[in-house]
Amino acid sequence: MPKQKSLLRPSLQTRLTVVFLTMTSILLAASIGIFYNRASHVFRQELRGRLMSLASTVAVQIDAPDHTRIGQEGDPTYQKVRELLLRVMSVNPNVRYIYSMKVDGKGTWRFVVDSTAPEDEAHSDFGEPYTGTGTESMFAAAVAPSADQEFTVDQYGTWLSGFAPIRDANGKAVAILGVDMSATEVLNEERKLVWIALVILLAGLAFALGISVWLARILSKPISQLAEGTRKVSEGDLTIRVPAARSDELGDLARSFNAMTQAIAQHRDELKENERMIQELATARKIQQAMLPTEAPSDGALNIDFYLETSTEVGGDYFDFLPVEKNKLALVIGDVTGHGVPAALLMAVIKSCLHTQVLTDFRVPNVMGIANNILHQGSFERRFMTFFYSLLDTETGRLAYANAGHPYPFHYRSAQRTVEMLEMASYPLGVRASMPIQEQEVTLDPGDVLVFYSDGIIEAKNAHGEEFGFERMEKLILDHGDLSAGALKEKLLASWRKYVYDGTQPLDYQAVKADRADDDITIVVVKYAPAIASLEI
Repeated sequence: MPKQKSLLRPSLQTRLTVVFLTMTSILLAASIGIFYNRASHVFRQELRGRLMSLASTVAVQIDAPDHTRIGQEGDPTYQKVRELLLRVMSVNPNVRYIYSMKVDGKGTWRFVVDSTAPEDEAHSDFGEPYTGTGTESMFAAAVAPSADQEFTVDQYGTWLSGFAPIRDANGKAVAILGVDMSATEVLNEERKLVWIALVILLAGLAFALGISVWLARILSKPISQLAEGTRKVSEGDLTIRVPAARSDELGDLARSFNAMTQAIAQHRDELKENERMIQELATARKIQQAMLPTEAPSDGALNIDFYLETSTEVGGDYFDFLPVEKNKLALVIGDVTGHGVPAALLMAVIKSCLHTQVLTDFRVPNVMGIANNILHQGSFERRFMTFFYSLLDTETGRLAYANAGHPYPFHYRSAQRTVEMLEMASYPLGVRASMPIQEQEVTLDPGDVLVFYSDGIIEAKNAHGEEFGFERMEKLILDHGDLSAGALKEKLLASWRKYVYDGTQPLDYQAVKADRADDDITIVVVKYAPAIASLEI
């Protein structure tokens, strides 16, 4: 049996090679023929166009009344027209003859002016009848420029003739101007096409032969390939694949083998990828935590505390404290749309640009405008960012701020024991190329508290699907606004966790969190306690 199979393989390979070569040869020959005919037609049409253009250009330079008065070759007008034709020939080396003709009453075309010298064998005398072919183009030229469709071959070479009307002042054609141009250039181009076609044909056949040999090789020895594949899998190489093009049992076995190795390799790669992603996300989390404040500014006029918890390993919430000059502190909070790695990367970009910008110009409108430009002009897949930027003068309590779509911060007024929201309607950063920056101000009195937060706090839900909400948070601030920043932060977080996770067990925390609080959570509490001090981080 093995010997019979080995004898059959060459016959099958030979048949496949012959069929492939035959089909390729037919396609190549047909394609080359179409290409040659089309290119030859283009060359000839280009020559016809040049002829008609040249004939028209010369015809308009001939004065029709003078041409009509020519009675013999000795007339001055004859010589004048002939000199014009000779000048045209001198700058057009491919032009062999230029002449004018008119038709007599019997419909016979007769020569009027011939550019060739009288002693030239090809010269046509004045009034000599035209005896050649192509009169259709001549009669057509009485209406509009025309040219012969076919070449003329005579003892002087291969030519193509073009004609244009010589018109009087009323636009009537009184004669025609003929131009005979050598077709040698076109014929040379067509010969080049023949050689190019032959080269392409030979190259195509060589390529087809190579493909045929390749096909013959991949169709041979399926049993050996399966054995080799099994050996490599046993050595740990799961990238091995065997040809499975056959439609018999060997083909089924090859496809099953490939599917098995692919499934094993995919499972192994998934395990490796998961392990790599876990390591990279852990590193990214460390990097992001390093980019955010680790402690509040040390200043006698302020009591600050904060909390941030991401819904995944890394998040898009951002807050910062930036001392810009003596007794002035920039308070910043923002939230990039979405969460995870993309949001964290964009947050890092904004932080870097913000830190650079406040060194140059920390004014509210300027910082907001620069941040908006960065998001709108950058390639961030149409991600947006809510952003609240403020400048607090720790000596006077004056807070200048602007908001770009971020949840309004709460302002607890200690003297009145009331809570207000720093309301300001605006688009998030990156929505529009430019946006109006509305800077507002508020003055903090001793004991006043500012509470900044992200929407993850407000939108978190309890077991009944009810959001934590603004009203609940406002009441907590009102009831406990007299506490320190740290104590108020802990009170807010404790109340929030009890509302969201009440009734759950510690082991269920992550599952419940993903269902009820699937966004990053940020709280920043700033209590104003005036004192003269310099800001330090």
